[in-house]
Amino acid sequence: MMYLIIIFVSPLYFLIRGKIGGLILNAILYFIALGCVVSLIFAWIGVIFWALAVGHAAWHLRREFMLEHAEMIATKMVEAQMQGQLAQTNKSYDDPSDMKKCPMCAEMIKYEAKVCKHCGHKF
Repeated sequence: MMYLIIIFVSPLYFLIRGKIGGLILNAILYFIALGCVVSLIFAWIGVIFWALAVGHAAWHLRREFMLEHAEMIATKMVEAQMQGQLAQTNKSYDDPSDMKKCPMCAEMIKYEAKVCKHCGHKF
């Protein structure tokens, strides 16, 4: 729907979004284009002003989408980081139930270890 508004009545996009500065600039471009088309003599120049008006509105819409998506990605990254921190705090690496004693050097190593990191003994 917003794309159709931008293509056919681009100043309306800025009016809906409440962006007054963009509305004024876009309305000027749009009404110059309409004036040229109505005169029929300068109709070909009207296409240029219409393209400028549509390009201006489309650029703002794209920028708005990019900011929205960047915010969404940042939120998801923070949530994932918080979940990762919670997972790390729930699992302690110094938990004695996850450790075993190496029979060669008597150092504590992880239960899943296949080789002792201290002496190189293979299990």
